[in-house]
Amino acid sequence: MEFGAIIAARLASTRLPGKAMFPLFGIPVIALVIQRIKTSQLLDDIILATTENNEDDVLEQLALELKIKVYRGSVNDVLGRYVEAAKLGNFQYAVRITADCPFVYGKSLDFILSEFQEFGTPDLITTKPAYPRGIDYEIYRTGLLQEINAMNDLTPEDREHILNHLYRKEHLYKIIRVKPPAELKTETDFFLLDTPDDYLKMLRLTREIKDLQVSPAEIIRLLKNEN
Repeated sequence: MEFGAIIAARLASTRLPGKAMFPLFGIPVIALVIQRIKTSQLLDDIILATTENNEDDVLEQLALELKIKVYRGSVNDVLGRYVEAAKLGNFQYAVRITADCPFVYGKSLDFILSEFQEFGTPDLITTKPAYPRGIDYEIYRTGLLQEINAMNDLTPEDREHILNHLYRKEHLYKIIRVKPPAELKTETDFFLLDTPDDYLKMLRLTREIKDLQVSPAEIIRLLKNEN
């Protein structure tokens, strides 16, 4: 199987504009996501999927400096953007990653990719909702997403949330749900960058840790010790 990660990012976020370029560990969040995913031993490719907006030029430049491919497409049609990004990578399965998850991690992703290979050829393997929000993964068959993209009955939500159609019609597809290992069982929402308060919490903790490859399990342990 060939696996590629597609990282979606844009600066015009509605709830926290510009968050992909907020600094953590002294580098932009999008660079942190890329560098942490690069530690995966099972990924064949990584692609940044951003928009054609001029403000996202900086994201493209940064991604190219980190030697990953870039696809730029529609602002509103996220589904179409993911489909075209996968064509650029020409891989069989794609890992959906978003730039509001700074602590996605190569080793935790490899655990899921290994599980994926045990299940044969599912349409989708997902860690939602069992994994902590922000270090969860969705791995889907790229050919299936192309088929969905061509459907005439998709809702605007289906185009914004690229796997929405699969979840709505789960009975039609082979979907595998994976549970987290013991060290990742937590109810914290720390790992998701969605609000200014989220960013302040992340900034404070990363100033203490200073290791940009810190594992999610170690972060969970530190958070528990604070309570």
